[in-house]
Amino acid sequence: MATKQLQKIGNYNQKNRGFFFLYFMPRQQLSSLLRRLVPACQGDLSLAQRELAWLKEHVQKTQPPALQTSTLDRYIEERVIHHKPLQYILGTQPFLDLDILTEPPTLIPRWETEEWVHRLQQSGYLVQGDRILDICTGTGCIALALKANTAIDISDEAVALARRNAAKHGQVLSVLKCDVFDDSVAALVADHDVVVANPPYVTRDQYETLEKDVKHWEDIRALVADQEGLAVHHRIVDLALQAKTKVLAMEIGGTAQVDPLRRRLKDDYAVHVWQDLRCKDRLVLATKRKIIQLVKWGVPISLAVIGYYAYQKQNRPNVGHPMPFKSSENDDSEYQKSRQEWAERNNGIGLRDVGRSGGGV
Repeated sequence: MATKQLQKIGNYNQKNRGFFFLYFMPRQQLSSLLRRLVPACQGDLSLAQRELAWLKEHVQKTQPPALQTSTLDRYIEERVIHHKPLQYILGTQPFLDLDILTEPPTLIPRWETEEWVHRLQQSGYLVQGDRILDICTGTGCIALALKANTAIDISDEAVALARRNAAKHGQVLSVLKCDVFDDSVAALVADHDVVVANPPYVTRDQYETLEKDVKHWEDIRALVADQEGLAVHHRIVDLALQAKTKVLAMEIGGTAQVDPLRRRLKDDYAVHVWQDLRCKDRLVLATKRKIIQLVKWGVPISLAVIGYYAYQKQNRPNVGHPMPFKSSENDDSEYQKSRQEWAERNNGIGLRDVGRSGGGV
């Protein structure tokens, strides 16, 4: 890469530490592979270094020595020229304690999803014996992390991949191909206590602004929905209200999508909105659990909460350190450091996601 091009990258955002070091680092210290990879990482040198390390490790594990150099060169070309996501090249993506198989065009698991699934595991809203249904399952990452009974998706590729992931992790998961708008789904929802979903929530206008890594590779059906991105959410709400589902958790794309869902759920559920590490509204959680019902019956909320969580604490397995949540005072470097430390304490969970912008659209 020419010196002027490096300077242009460095000047793009000098607040970013990766750009800063790239701008002042002597050209001869940058390997040719790393210089090629930097543009695909939005000019972030530290991210490019991590991606190169993962690619080298993958090549060493999967290719004979005679093919390693040419294979690595091809992978970098796919990443830079064709905008192929790293997760598709490596073929896996960490998700909590799982190593999820990834293939185009099935949606890649995102760190935003990993966060709320981890929080839901620890929240106490799920109890032993719950029958869990995962709608729009994709790779099956949510279903497998929550030990769900059933998962559905409209995509043949997603259904096949979710089944492979279930087999890889030794879990019994019924993965069905079906459209959430089919009449048959009502009976399926009624047969489960908990419904979780990461439905498409990107509007068509937003889709045009997405990066090529997303638009050129991931299934548009897993990304885009009508009705301001809420068409599938409204269908799931209809099904949950009809079935009197006990717990409903749906990922969303931001604050604008909260009120339309809250209005439809508030008369039948206690509605909670969870934010992600970037303080963006990411999950609508609706629950009919007894702790909520007790409040309606006049039992003091303090006694209900104390009693319920005391019981949960005694019976909850140790799942490791809680994931750090970003406050408005934290800057990006502190957030990334805290997430890195969290990941290291949890046996490397999510390390590949640190510093990536990933699909929280």
